[in-house]
Amino acid sequence: MKMQNMNFNGRRWQQKWTYDEKNGAFHNIYDLEKFCVGVEGSKDEEGAQVKTEACNNGAGQKWKILYEDKAEKAKTKGMNTDFGMEINRPFFIVSKMFGERVIECIGANNLVLRTPVPKRDRKA
Repeated sequence: MKMQNMNFNGRRWQQKWTYDEKNGAFHNIYDLEKFCVGVEGSKDEEGAQVKTEACNNGAGQKWKILYEDKAEKAKTKGMNTDFGMEINRPFFIVSKMFGERVIECIGANNLVLRTPVPKRDRKA
């Protein structure tokens, strides 16, 4: 496990941990009650930083151990019933208006209607 090192009172804590299965927490072995492994701001989102922080018993400091051989394999094809779409199958979102244009993403967050690729005379 790789984490951001934190500096407390000018002293860099060694990154050695023990797992407390009962409470689901990783504690620093040099001060079991003071420092834990936690998700910054308890934000359950992709790319959230995991770091050493003061123990607070919050949701961002609760963990479980899942051994790889016991983990459910991710589906790579078939229907995703949570989203109602097929996994790893390219698609267009098509307007039901007369032009039957498709949604296209321009940049990070600008969605626009475009004429579908097969109908458009595109030059490479």
